[in-house]
Amino acid sequence: MSGPAEHGLPYSAWSLVKLSDFLVAGGMVDDISNEGPRVPLREESVSFPRVKTWKTSRDPVGGRWAGPSAAEAAATAALTPPPVDARRGTSRSPQGSLGG
Repeated sequence: MSGPAEHGLPYSAWSLVKLSDFLVAGGMVDDISNEGPRVPLREESVSFPRVKTWKTSRDPVGGRWAGPSAAEAAATAALTPPPVDARRGTSRSPQGSLGG
């Protein structure tokens, strides 16, 4: 199998999408799905791993999440039900009980 550069294409490796487009544009097939080339390639022991991509943030702090704002934390706390005491089937107050 020849590489894309040997056909004057501006990339160094085939992806299934690029190969599918190339086959249709070259008139080798009328129509093919992007996954279509995988089966005949697999029969010839050629595999195409799934593409892994990473997105980078343009955030000046490097895309690190600083946590919820104070308003978001307060709103979440107001909507969160109190924890349930599994032994008693009752709600516990966050401070604990005094009578016990």
